[in-house]
Amino acid sequence: MPEVLHCPACRSRRIRRLPISRVTGRSTVSCRVCGMCAHGEYDDAPPEVMTEDALTQELYAAYVAAKRDGGRPEIWRQTLTDCASKLGQGPVKVFDVGAGDGGFLQIARDEFGFEVFGNETAAAAVAMAAERHDVELELGDLGELGHRDEFDLVTMWCVLAHVPNGDNLLKDTFAMLRPGGLLTLQTPNRTAVDRAALEMARVTRGRVVKLSDRRLPVHHTILHTPESIELQLVRLGFTDVTVKAQARYSLSSELYLHFMGLRGGALKVGSRVMDRMVASGLAPRIVLDVTARKPG
Repeated sequence: MPEVLHCPACRSRRIRRLPISRVTGRSTVSCRVCGMCAHGEYDDAPPEVMTEDALTQELYAAYVAAKRDGGRPEIWRQTLTDCASKLGQGPVKVFDVGAGDGGFLQIARDEFGFEVFGNETAAAAVAMAAERHDVELELGDLGELGHRDEFDLVTMWCVLAHVPNGDNLLKDTFAMLRPGGLLTLQTPNRTAVDRAALEMARVTRGRVVKLSDRRLPVHHTILHTPESIELQLVRLGFTDVTVKAQARYSLSSELYLHFMGLRGGALKVGSRVMDRMVASGLAPRIVLDVTARKPG
C-alpha cells in the first residue's frame, strides 16, 4: 500500500514518521501541524460488504453485547435534542452511517418523530436492525448508495476512524445533506496518554507498543485531535464546526483491558478501577463529539 505523505486531515506535509511496531509490523505517522496520528500507509478501496457467511448474526450479536452501554441511549437522546433545536421546526430526515443494530434510529423515530434511514456494510447488522428495532437499513458502502441533498441530519457513531479514506466518507456525507443540514459524529480522540504511548514506541524503536497498537489497531486508521477534525471539515466545505472531548468508552472495562493483555486477578482489579474512573469522569477523554453544518 502507498505511504502517507501528507496529513489526511489538514493536508500538511509536515509528517513525523514513527518506528514500525515490532508486534504488528505497521507504521504510524503524526502531523506536526494539527496533531492527528494515523497509520503510515493507506488504502483507497471502499469498505467491503460482508455477507452473513463472512459475519454471522451470532458473531455480530456477540460484538454488540460486548459494547459498554455507557449511557448510550441518554447520549443519543441528548444529541437528537440538540440537533432538533438547531434544525428548527418541521419534519427531520436522519441518516445514520454504519447504523449497527439500529438502536439509535429507533429512538430517533419513536421518541422524536424523525424519518429514519441508515446503512451498514454487514448483512448481519441489517438483519439484526430489522429484527430488534424494526429499522430498515441499506446494505452497502455509503458512496455507492447515491443519496444527494436528501437529509436534514447525518450521524456517525465511531465510523470515521474505521474507513480507509476519511475525506471520501465526509465528502459523501456533505453531498447527501440538504443545504443547511447537520452532520454529527463521534470519533476517537488523540489524548495525552496516546502521545505518551507513541513517544514510548519511538524511544524503544517499536518494541513497547501495547497501548499505541491498541489505540491505533488495524481497524482504526486515525486518531483525530479537536484541531485536526475541525481543519478537515472546514477544508471539505462544512461550517459552524464544534468539537468537544468526552470520557466515553464503547467497550466494557474488562474487555478493553483484556485486549491490553491483563488477565486473572489483575484484570478484575483493573476493570473495577477503570469503571470507577469512567463513572467519575476522571478517565481520559478518548472520543470527540463533533457537529458541523452544510452551508445553505
